[in-house]
Amino acid sequence: MHPTERKVKEPNLARSVTRKAHIVPQFFLRPFSNLDGSVSFLDLQSGRRSRKPSVAAVAYEIGYFDVDMDGRGALSMEDRLTDLETVASPVIARLINYPEGIASLPGEEERSFSQFLASLRFRSPAFKREYNAMRADTVRQGREMLAMYCDHNGVPSDVRDFWINGEEVWFMSADSPWSAEESISHHL
Repeated sequence: MHPTERKVKEPNLARSVTRKAHIVPQFFLRPFSNLDGSVSFLDLQSGRRSRKPSVAAVAYEIGYFDVDMDGRGALSMEDRLTDLETVASPVIARLINYPEGIASLPGEEERSFSQFLASLRFRSPAFKREYNAMRADTVRQGREMLAMYCDHNGVPSDVRDFWINGEEVWFMSADSPWSAEESISHHL
């Protein structure tokens, strides 16, 4: 089985037509909107004040939650996040009026609310930067270890070069260099 096929079955990823991925959930922004539904905000870097026509027009990035599946098309977390927001929104509304209620949430609401809170962590651009840096570092270290393995075990130079300089897609998704053997022999 190709490593990508395993990922396609990931329950949090699905084909999605949603293009505007809101980094900040819209229901978080609505209480801060103006009476006409517009949103005023201040750019902290430039000091410039701006206004957008609605909460749908702020705090989003096109395709932010999309994951390219090895050229087979993008999958997105957007639908899963929407599901989490749908469940969390009324819980948060109740907690605003009765914060002590957090200690007595029914099991399913507590689980869904916890998942929603956890999802806020990876929605931010800072998390994406941290993840990308960690992934690059992991790939670099993995390739260094693989080079040492190849050098100590007499792996043919063409295979070694493919493993060390090959595409990151198979490198990060193969269980071991040997499980990628089919794709390696295909590329040689």
